[in-house]
Amino acid sequence: MNSNSFELYASNPKLVLGFHGCDELTAKSLLSEKPTFKQSKNHYDWLGNGMYFWENDPIRAWEYVNEAKLRNPDKYPNPTVVGAVLDLGHCLNLSENHYKKLLKDAYFRFEKFAIETGAEMPKNKEAYSGDHDKLLRPLDRAVIEFLHATNTDEQQFDSVRGMFVEGEELYKGAGFHEKTHVQIAIRNPMMIKGYFRLIDKHMEID
Repeated sequence: MNSNSFELYASNPKLVLGFHGCDELTAKSLLSEKPTFKQSKNHYDWLGNGMYFWENDPIRAWEYVNEAKLRNPDKYPNPTVVGAVLDLGHCLNLSENHYKKLLKDAYFRFEKFAIETGAEMPKNKEAYSGDHDKLLRPLDRAVIEFLHATNTDEQQFDSVRGMFVEGEELYKGAGFHEKTHVQIAIRNPMMIKGYFRLIDKHMEID
């Protein structure tokens, strides 16, 4: 099967719901008439630069922002979650073989570039002692950004999507893990079609 076959069948869901954990002030800004698009550009961001959303998982977004508050209470004094309607557009979807091959090829080109220039190859790292998931992903970020930088196609990627296996086993011997999730990094702000407040499922209905 060649690349033409992939193009024939490649299809991303047109619209998905994403959830962004943040502080209340950031939430109000996003929900305003003129929201500010701010990419995360941390050296350890596993999907590269972009605005990060948890796909269809507001609970995981809520857990994450509260974990972040424990580490940095000044940055998240009033944690909350904002929903967004996302169009993935031209998506580097790392759950599909075609894009995984692109990323693998980018790694070898990046490695060659590092050797030729004498640059040190970044490594994925533990965020804390015993972090088996290696939550800090400088290597993955560098390879993805190298792929974007060397992309010769006219159409640049609007988003990056990947599944992150994380956390303890759900039960002894399980292949499923407590914090496994799908994340999306939006690179093109035009792919965010709108933001919304979450509805409290316990709210009374007249």
